[in-house]
Amino acid sequence: MHRFLFHLRLRSRLGQSFLFIMHGNHHVSPRDRYRNLMPAVVSVPLAIGLYYLYCTIMGPLFGRPFFLGFLCGYVLYDGWHYATHQYCFSNRILKSVQRHHLQHHYYDPDRNYGVTCPWMDRIFGTICKITRKR
Repeated sequence: MHRFLFHLRLRSRLGQSFLFIMHGNHHVSPRDRYRNLMPAVVSVPLAIGLYYLYCTIMGPLFGRPFFLGFLCGYVLYDGWHYATHQYCFSNRILKSVQRHHLQHHYYDPDRNYGVTCPWMDRIFGTICKITRKR
């Protein structure tokens, strides 16, 4: 989702503005604690739409728990994303995952899309090869 939705190249002014509100402003100020989470103006309507989509496709019996699982997973993902920008980790593994994501912001915004799964960038060939420091 990060690679294909948040970094989508749109031509229309409206589309570009929406993407900037949704994700672009986060790249302008990656350490700003108020820009590290999806804005409510985007996430609430999106969540409502997904809820109704899942319930329509799967029926309420399966759609509601599926939505709840998706929502819990997204909250964990967004919490980790927030932490990668706001905290300094001493644990070697957490620090490595954090470094991987921050390279996306400070070295190459077209690489290292995997916030929680750096290995996905190896699979998709989007790993950042740092040649210099900024």
